[in-house]
Amino acid sequence: MRFQFVSQAVGHTWVWLMVSVMVAFLSVILVASPAMALTVEEYCTLSRDLMALSVQEWQEKAQVAGENQDTSGEELSGALQAVEQTYRPQQEQLYTSYATTYDDYMRFMGANSRAVNRYFESNPGLMDEIEDLGGQVDGYAQQVEAVMETKREAMQ
Repeated sequence: MRFQFVSQAVGHTWVWLMVSVMVAFLSVILVASPAMALTVEEYCTLSRDLMALSVQEWQEKAQVAGENQDTSGEELSGALQAVEQTYRPQQEQLYTSYATTYDDYMRFMGANSRAVNRYFESNPGLMDEIEDLGGQVDGYAQQVEAVMETKREAMQ
């Protein structure tokens, strides 16, 4: 009987040890990997790539707004949302290509803002490119807003 008790105890200890190792391993993968997956350089490059995609999206929205000036506000809003939905998968694909997610991308800046700012300071060309793309987005957004403002005024 004593032998049977010892073999059961050893069997349970082995199972407990294996479960503990697997939980620890999975915890490291789930917790550490997202934070380690993105470097400062990748974050900055991804920022540029996302901004370039935003230019395309807002350019298309400005075109759609121009084409829908004579439609109702609801129709225009629906058309703009449709454009937005066509770009969602492309944004997700960009995050995936950098082995990250939107949430991890946003957290990265919060945790690494000094390093990101230093990177941009030492790579002013990349920062200039992002600022130029941002200016283009602003221009297209103003075009969309002008059409939306016209619709709001017509409703009053």
